[in-house]
Amino acid sequence: MNPVRRGQWASIGGIHHARGDYAAALAIYEQAAPVLAEIGDRASLAKLEANLAVFFLQQGNESQAEAHLRHSIALFDELKLDTDEARLAREMLRLGLEEGWETIGALLNQIPIA
Repeated sequence: MNPVRRGQWASIGGIHHARGDYAAALAIYEQAAPVLAEIGDRASLAKLEANLAVFFLQQGNESQAEAHLRHSIALFDELKLDTDEARLAREMLRLGLEEGWETIGALLNQIPIA
């Protein structure tokens, strides 16, 4: 699978998410994760896990959000990626643990999803 097609998984899930079709968004994200893991695209998987964290935060499921965020950060750290996504994931985890997940969820709900 070429890199462009790999990146489309998160975009397609994000489109469904932005439209409010949460079941479709989650289905796309859940289909993508094992495929990315199987082909060894850990960078795309790290981004997808961060997307899942945001998804679950916006759905009010803090425990799932934290689990996906921790997995995302572990992948970013393992790959030694210091990208905007990696920094955001680390900051979200820090704020979630210090300020509470509801605070982050409320902030995320104010940001339009692209």
